[in-house]
Amino acid sequence: MSRNLAKIEDRPNLVKDVDSGAILLSNSIVADEYKLKKSMLNKNRKLDEELVEIKTKLADVDSIKADMKEIKELLGRILTK
Repeated sequence: MSRNLAKIEDRPNLVKDVDSGAILLSNSIVADEYKLKKSMLNKNRKLDEELVEIKTKLADVDSIKADMKEIKELLGRILTK
């Protein structure tokens, strides 16, 4: 299937499919670079989300540790009375 493509002024890496109106990358290397960058951004986003989750869990652990310390102190006071 042959496409009817038109160059886009001032955008050398883009062409327009005249039949569908779609804007396409004109160069497969540019398209591959775009896909790679998009993939890397998605991976970075996922890593950022995982980091936030880990930080939240660490905060929960710190809170539990503080609660345990308080419980130990209260038990110590009860035992000394």
